[in-house]
Amino acid sequence: MRTETQRRSAAGFSIVELLIVLALLGITCLIGASAWIKTREQTECTQAARIVKSFLLEARMLSVYKVKNHFVVFDPATRMLSLYADTATPIGVYTTADTRLRREALPPRALLALPATPSPLGSPLDGGTISSAWGIALPDSSGAWGSNLRGVRAVPTGQIQTVEATPQNINAGTIVLSDNQGNAVAVGVRGQMGSIRSFKLVNSAWKEL
Repeated sequence: MRTETQRRSAAGFSIVELLIVLALLGITCLIGASAWIKTREQTECTQAARIVKSFLLEARMLSVYKVKNHFVVFDPATRMLSLYADTATPIGVYTTADTRLRREALPPRALLALPATPSPLGSPLDGGTISSAWGIALPDSSGAWGSNLRGVRAVPTGQIQTVEATPQNINAGTIVLSDNQGNAVAVGVRGQMGSIRSFKLVNSAWKEL
């Protein structure tokens, strides 16, 4: 006489059992896909912070090594970062004749924008609050900067400065990048010391990357 297990094996699985298995597989895949998407979004913001930091570090290094000013130029509309050597007159001013050394686009989800929460957003550098995603003095609107580009200048002394009409060492500047899912990162600049640090927003507090 066949046992119950043998009879079940011979008969196969019922449609209800198959549907339950498929439902469990679907839920597992959905959870996995959601976690993957969230991780990818976080990774894109983190990658953006590292790209910005690398451009600033390279500009500072080249300025000291080459004894020549270098500009980091950011176009928020295209998310494109560019590094220029100050090779054209007037020296010290960014012009279209300066030599471009490097160019790279930030990941598509990382935008120059403050996250929706928390509000107000604290600064990772000085304990104050951040009111603008580009927390550095805006460039002189004349010449190649126009009204849309953002940027900074690294000088041979190792300092990082604004690109105003009268450049100044950046005191505690922050560049904030975020996506529409609440992920946010920041790059903090202290120009007098040439310090460049990157941070990630975790539970409404900044954690250094």
